[in-house]
Amino acid sequence: MTRRTRRAAGRCLPPARARAAGPGPAGASAIERDHRAHAVPAPAGVHPAQDPRTAPGRGRAADGYRPEGGGTPPAPGHGRLPPAGRAAMRRTPGPPTRPQPSQPPSTDELLDQHRDALKERFPLPDPKTLQRRRGGRAAKVVLPALALMAGALLLVDPAWQVQDHRTAAGERRALELADGSHLLLDAGTHLQVRRHLRSRQVVLIQGRARFQVQHLAWRRFEVDAGPVRVRNYGTVFDVDRQGDLSEVTLWRGEVGVRAEGSDAEQRLEPGQRLLAQPG
Repeated sequence: MTRRTRRAAGRCLPPARARAAGPGPAGASAIERDHRAHAVPAPAGVHPAQDPRTAPGRGRAADGYRPEGGGTPPAPGHGRLPPAGRAAMRRTPGPPTRPQPSQPPSTDELLDQHRDALKERFPLPDPKTLQRRRGGRAAKVVLPALALMAGALLLVDPAWQVQDHRTAAGERRALELADGSHLLLDAGTHLQVRRHLRSRQVVLIQGRARFQVQHLAWRRFEVDAGPVRVRNYGTVFDVDRQGDLSEVTLWRGEVGVRAEGSDAEQRLEPGQRLLAQPG
């Protein structure tokens, strides 16, 4: 049987019988042995597995093999890449990543970068000069406030010390004040000595007293005896208060007397006496 006759006979045999026909190495069929015997070498540079003439399955396609459901059989080596192609795909870089927008530098970083330039352009003042400036600013605020407070205190003239003195029946007492003035209290007398910021004042509540006053121009001396108010100008005088009736007697010097409810001041001469009562 010639080679063409054997090949035609192989096509006519069923697949099972074709595989079983004739003994061969590793149970190969006669057709497969014939294919191996008459196989054409692959061209130079082509891997045997890529040669369509020797690729697995060519004999089956040539023998009339068709995939189930019909259609065209796949091309030899379809879906496979050579090792060089697979290595090239592994080396192919992915899509370039989009650069992230840079964050603006913080204020601290900018200050650190330009600290020297800022010092040269805006030099700090000397510590002593800065301290003097702060002291001057504080003085500008504090001094006007102190002046305003002092003016208010002088205008109001509050009492910062009050001393109360009494004498019993049949008792007489002499007092010396801090400014050098002298008081002589008669029996049954009650009075208060009040020290103000810019004046000296005595309130005669009941009884009789003699006043020998040290004259001070910047701190006047006044006696409040109810219906009358006596202002001293450096002299000796007596004031007697019994209930609503008050009497002023001048012995030496000069005094001014102002009755209750009147703004006019009456001056007395030594030896004169003035009586006053409410109404």
